[in-house]
Amino acid sequence: MAVVGIDFGNLNCVIAQAGRGGVDVLLNGASKRQNACAVSFQGKERFMGDEANAIARSNYKNTSVNMKRLIGRKFSEQEVQEEIADLPGRQFEEMPDTGYVGMKVNYNDAEETMTMEQCCAMMLTKAMQIAEASAGAKVVDAVVSVPGYWSDAQRQSMIQACNIAGLNCLRLMHENTATALAFGIFKSAKGLFDAEKPTNVMFLDLGHASFTASCVSFQTGKLAVKSASYDRSLGGREFDNLIAKYIADEFKAKHGLDAWENPKAKMKLMAAAEKAKKTLSPKGVTEAPISVECLMEDLDFNCKLTLENLMEMAEPLLARLEVPIREALEVAGLTPAELSSVEIVGGSTRLEFVKARMSKVLDLDASAINMGLSTTMNADESVCRGCALQAAMLSTRFKVKEFNIYEAVSYPVKLSWDPIDQMVEDEKEAEVEEEGDKKEGEDAAAEAGANELVVFKKNDSTPLIRRVTFKRREPFTVTATYDEAAMSELPPGTDPVIGQFTVHPTPKDDVVPKIRVNIMHDLHGILTCKSAQMMEEIKEEPKAEPGASEDAKAAEGKEGDQAASPAEGKDAEAEEPPRKKRYKKVALNVDWPTPGLDATRLQSCIDKETQMQDQDLLITATNNAKNDVESYIYSMRDKVIDSLRPYCTDDEKAKFEEALTNAENWLYYEEGYDCSKAEYEGKLQSLKALGSPIERRQVETQTREPTVNSLKKSIQDYKSFVSSTDEKYAHITDVERDIVRKACADEEAWIYDQLEAQGKLPANVDPVLTCNIISQHQREFQDKCRPIMTKPKPAPAPKPKENSKEDEGKDASEPAADADAPKAEGVDPNFAPPPPAADADGSEGKDDAIEDPMETEDAKQID
Repeated sequence: MAVVGIDFGNLNCVIAQAGRGGVDVLLNGASKRQNACAVSFQGKERFMGDEANAIARSNYKNTSVNMKRLIGRKFSEQEVQEEIADLPGRQFEEMPDTGYVGMKVNYNDAEETMTMEQCCAMMLTKAMQIAEASAGAKVVDAVVSVPGYWSDAQRQSMIQACNIAGLNCLRLMHENTATALAFGIFKSAKGLFDAEKPTNVMFLDLGHASFTASCVSFQTGKLAVKSASYDRSLGGREFDNLIAKYIADEFKAKHGLDAWENPKAKMKLMAAAEKAKKTLSPKGVTEAPISVECLMEDLDFNCKLTLENLMEMAEPLLARLEVPIREALEVAGLTPAELSSVEIVGGSTRLEFVKARMSKVLDLDASAINMGLSTTMNADESVCRGCALQAAMLSTRFKVKEFNIYEAVSYPVKLSWDPIDQMVEDEKEAEVEEEGDKKEGEDAAAEAGANELVVFKKNDSTPLIRRVTFKRREPFTVTATYDEAAMSELPPGTDPVIGQFTVHPTPKDDVVPKIRVNIMHDLHGILTCKSAQMMEEIKEEPKAEPGASEDAKAAEGKEGDQAASPAEGKDAEAEEPPRKKRYKKVALNVDWPTPGLDATRLQSCIDKETQMQDQDLLITATNNAKNDVESYIYSMRDKVIDSLRPYCTDDEKAKFEEALTNAENWLYYEEGYDCSKAEYEGKLQSLKALGSPIERRQVETQTREPTVNSLKKSIQDYKSFVSSTDEKYAHITDVERDIVRKACADEEAWIYDQLEAQGKLPANVDPVLTCNIISQHQREFQDKCRPIMTKPKPAPAPKPKENSKEDEGKDASEPAADADAPKAEGVDPNFAPPPPAADADGSEGKDDAIEDPMETEDAKQID
């Protein structure tokens, strides 16, 4: 069973596996560590990862990319429309049930609309296939990375994509938190952090499509995300767009053609731009040659891009790096001087002028190595490694040293409700949830007259449960929305409503009950109504006090006098304190509709994915069967005129060659181009029916001599045994030797007769003496001779006892001495040892000076 972490990026997907030896990044079938995040449909097949990327340019209309930017978002959003405009040639539409983005593709020779959840699920399926092929074990648990700026709806959609793919997602983990975990867990294990004083580190992640700046504090055994700030659209592709538009402008100025508006030409421009960007990334490179073949209308184009021109074009993008960095420091309450280090990750941080701008914003030493920035982490693999570590920590299949992670809430969330009834007064006490969450539930209450309350503030530590208390008799609805402060950070057009839930109280009398609602911000960063409970007060009858005796009353009087003496003028009897109210918790039903796909639609997507996976397996098996037919045709067509020619007659050769030619025509020019697996297997069997007899003759001819030599050796061995005078065979009788001798003669006569008969036949005729016949005869021959040859010697007869002369003269009444008892030399047989001497106390003494060596040694060992 494998536990993996998946860095689900916009351009690439990277998979890492947690194991006993650490974390390993898994390779795909092409031995690459990065897998293109793309899904393509062609005919009855679908291609995922690098396979889809290979045909993306020729099949761009049916290829889904940038799915991470579209999943869980409304089709009408401004940023979504910009993303769609950046993907020309593809047909997107609004899904009628969710309002999310769907893409029309041609699959199974019919037009279908695939949701972004389905496309992401296909890429996750490919990730699981790569992991299972590389790790050699089935993937059971995984942690998937997501951007920290994702909304609740986007997270819900990714969870649904995992469900469609059949992946058990333990957690949706923020990319910056995964990077921090990969950085801190090993340093913490080595004792590089202090248990009391936090070590503050900033992480700057400039990926393909977004930029993240986060501040994290580390202590021994834990990390806490103090702040995270984002630019959702600042990434490496923005630099690629600048270069691609530069090339397009140069091409238009020279040829008058607009390559930017042509889908295929635009893909070529983006590929050339990315190559040029990588060329200009290292320090010291000032110029990059650009060459694009057949850019448009069979025209090639060549030009040059200097580093100075690129930096001038990229200045607006570089200026945007400053805002998230300064905001992250401000929210965390830190200055650049208080940072222990600044770690940079993401492929786009390899640009030298990007590092220079980051260093300048943070006032680092520009003359230092990497301009004061730290590059100790792998820029492309840090996220997937952190996810794999988190998966091992959350999975029950691993035991990892405890390391606590305190995530931060991305956006403030508030609750609102019908203002007819008010929430009860604030109850200050905290209560640990029954489910054993890491955080304690906190009561939240609104001021009188208010009907909304912010339950989760930005950068609150999460996962977290808040408990809100109402007084209601009738069912009531509570709406969870993003706070107004969050709307400026969310993409324009984002629906502020996260969800609504309805609670159904069940009061038993006229009393208005307390309703406690537990709102949870879970590990995925998703808001859910964890539970709702009605607090029923338990009414207790006052206990009647039994009559007290006169002595007891007198005693009470004395005690009362003593107690009342310090406070004269007050009542002697103290008032009984009020009883504390006791409640019984009654679980209530809560209707919380899950955003995104409903249950019916989700199950339909799961069934569709299962069907597509089965079809993928069938297509793979069919292609393998087709390849088997093709390879058999080509191999046998050469063999029948070369190595197999001596073993087939002229008629057989002509008939076989004709069958091979017909099969080739059927495979390439007739209906054999697209047939079922069974048809390919049937065609192969029909060809083998003609070719296998010829191949068997060749095999028999090549293996007959070694098989015959083995039988001859067995005959010679048994003949040697028959004539042997060795002592170990002395117990074998002559009758038994004659049996072996006759078997050897019969077997020898048989093999020579068969060889003579076989020698008269040509090589292109089926043999009369096959290797199977020879081997069978050898087994029967050995079964007859082996028991005689290996017959064990009989056991020697026991010798009778002989009475000695001394025994003859003894009285028969005397017991006979033990013949096996050892006899001591030089000892008088009539000698008797003296009785043991008595100790001082009169008891018989024991010889303490003599010890049993074995007993002494055992005692020493026990000690």
